[in-house]
Amino acid sequence: MLLLMLVLAADLGLAFGRARQLIVAAPQPPLLHADTAYPRQLATEMTACGRAHGELMPDGKRGIPIIGNGVFRRVVQVRRSGGTAFAVDPFSGRTVMSQLTPLEMHNAEGCDYAIEEFGEVPPRTLLLTFDDGPSKTWTPKLLAVLRAYHVRATFFSIGVNILGAPDVFHQVIASGDVVGNHTLSHAALEGLRPAAARDQLVMDQHIIAALDEYRSQLFRTPYGGSNTTGQGSIRANVYSTLVSQQLGFTEAGFTTDTSDYSYPPEAEIPLPELDRPGLPGQVIVLHDTAGKNDAATVRLTERILQKAEVLGYRFMTLDQLLRQQGGGGPVAREHPTLGDRLGFWAEWARQVLPETGLPLVLSLATWVLLGFGAGWIVRALYGGWKQYRPVPSWHPKLVSVLIAARDEKAVIRATIESVFAYDYPFDLQVVVVNDGSADGEGGTPDGAGGTKAILDELAARYCHPSRRLEVVHLEQNAGKAAAWDLAFRTRIRGEVCAAFDADTRLAGPDTIPNLIRHFRDPKVGAAAGYIRAGNAARRPWQWLLFRFQQAEYNLGIGLMRVAQGKNGILIVPGACSAWRTSVMRKTGVSGDTLGEDADAGLELRQAGFAVVQDIRAVAVTQAPDTLKGIARQWTRWTFGTVQNLWKHKVILAEPGKYGALTWVMWYSVTGLLIPIVLLPLNYAITITAIASGNWSQLLIYLAVFTGFRLVQNLTAMVVLREWSWDPLTAIFYRFINDPLQIYLAYRTVFAVLTGRLISWKGTRVARIPAAGDGSPLKAA
Repeated sequence: MLLLMLVLAADLGLAFGRARQLIVAAPQPPLLHADTAYPRQLATEMTACGRAHGELMPDGKRGIPIIGNGVFRRVVQVRRSGGTAFAVDPFSGRTVMSQLTPLEMHNAEGCDYAIEEFGEVPPRTLLLTFDDGPSKTWTPKLLAVLRAYHVRATFFSIGVNILGAPDVFHQVIASGDVVGNHTLSHAALEGLRPAAARDQLVMDQHIIAALDEYRSQLFRTPYGGSNTTGQGSIRANVYSTLVSQQLGFTEAGFTTDTSDYSYPPEAEIPLPELDRPGLPGQVIVLHDTAGKNDAATVRLTERILQKAEVLGYRFMTLDQLLRQQGGGGPVAREHPTLGDRLGFWAEWARQVLPETGLPLVLSLATWVLLGFGAGWIVRALYGGWKQYRPVPSWHPKLVSVLIAARDEKAVIRATIESVFAYDYPFDLQVVVVNDGSADGEGGTPDGAGGTKAILDELAARYCHPSRRLEVVHLEQNAGKAAAWDLAFRTRIRGEVCAAFDADTRLAGPDTIPNLIRHFRDPKVGAAAGYIRAGNAARRPWQWLLFRFQQAEYNLGIGLMRVAQGKNGILIVPGACSAWRTSVMRKTGVSGDTLGEDADAGLELRQAGFAVVQDIRAVAVTQAPDTLKGIARQWTRWTFGTVQNLWKHKVILAEPGKYGALTWVMWYSVTGLLIPIVLLPLNYAITITAIASGNWSQLLIYLAVFTGFRLVQNLTAMVVLREWSWDPLTAIFYRFINDPLQIYLAYRTVFAVLTGRLISWKGTRVARIPAAGDGSPLKAA
């Protein structure tokens, strides 16, 4: 299931990228100059020509020629023929827009391109336009005012604001008002690359079309200037005009700017000059800006309507004005295309999900994790109390100890000597499988000072019939699982067998007795011990890594495994554990996962046996002292866990049979998904919070999880009944653990998808046939 989800996520990501390419595809009309770079090239050429040869402006400078009159504008190519000149569409190269007057020919002299204004507003006519909406609060109030006076207006809406207030946008359309394109995010197009500039218009168009089956080719440039007083701004925004024109939009300007956005809510904004001689027509721009208090704009709108009514003005919308100019229908109701729907959902996922859905998901996940964590703490405290209740002393006549070793000359002597260092009330058989070690002098198996030589020396020393060391030398390395499997099938004689890693020493005389006492209950198949890190840190960073790993051991054992109880233990650590020999011979150690100890424990559970935890059976191991070493070790653990979750997936589906173990396995599945999904998102939100200066929420988040980690550390200390530096690790835990968990998750996914093997000490696992079975590996 995990792999299916990952593959599906990858496919969706690729599909999303391809869909976005299709979404911003070329416009529908066939164009001679459809290249996205052409508007920038032409704008640069027009600006250069305007400065050198263009129309003289009131300040004495030259600029891009502006011809015609009206509130709509477009760029035209000036084609001259004798004493006549025509304005031609620069993109198709064929459509004739108009014939230039002698004055316009004079103004455009010296340049091949000009900005043409067209669409004059008739006298006694007002067109109300509202930019930057919709606003959840103020747009409905503006609509109510307009309806009271039976007036329709034109709303130039921003895509992200539409996504933030879709219900209000529906109201605008339902009220009969006209909607125009004001880009996706009110971006200044002049500063954008061609593809990004087009994206601003096209994505806004898709949102409008998909949300309300509405198509609009009206466009207004953000930060544009008035057609009467802002010609400098019009010239500066010629690139915006060209981008919209290439996409088939008609750019609409305005004649009167109320500057309502600059007034506070309680202000009385001055009325536009509606009573000028002749009552010339006007296009008035106001704003229903999302996230702003537009109370003053609402009052101004009503005052404009009242004054205009007294003066006898009539009202119309920009699409009506354009139709009067023979410009066709710029707005229409039509079904959205597939591109519209893809664009809408792509932008919704990018804009709305991070602001609403994603924080909700992360908040929910946080509370779920904290809730589960609190449950683990309660169960651990109860389980810790049970751990210290008296357990009847019991032992068989013979106890076996199993150690698998490969190239362990630095530690194997101390490990074996720690086993024989104590007196026991039972006979002791220690079996060491030398798994193809080649660390002797000269890099050979038989060289002096190597693992094989040390084992042979110790076997000669510990040879008493009641306390005996038996060594099995394998000529080839086969892996830990194969070594265990061979030993249980051919060498282990004790009813109970304790197992330790080659670098793990007993912490005291009670380690083995505390492990084997649980096997008095015939239903117990395995017992897990408590592992401490025994590194001697010489440098501060090594001490931090050591404390970090010890805290992880303590949490994993003192909190999680104790909380899992008798029926829920998922992993039995091969570094310190005990096993019922008869069961291990039946189930075997398959070697088809890298978590052979977890695999063996789950096999026992499926065979009907219980697994117990004893925190008083203590062993000391050598933990990695570098981040690279930790990453390699934890990668093997993580990969082995994934393998075992898949191999024993039947447990996930049968909670009635396996009880707590089923829920622990599902919890492990969640633990694998969190680094893949939630942790990267957490970092993205963190970076966003830092960039936006929103430190308060970030600090609260860090404080909550640091505090919770501290509580977990303290709980583990209480359960284990020993003082430690673990609470200190809560301060730097997230800086080591989170990146490491992300790496482990993606490294494991990569290994699974590519089929690459993550091995134990560089060796592929394999089963060794017993002697006489035609084994290619010889056991001495």
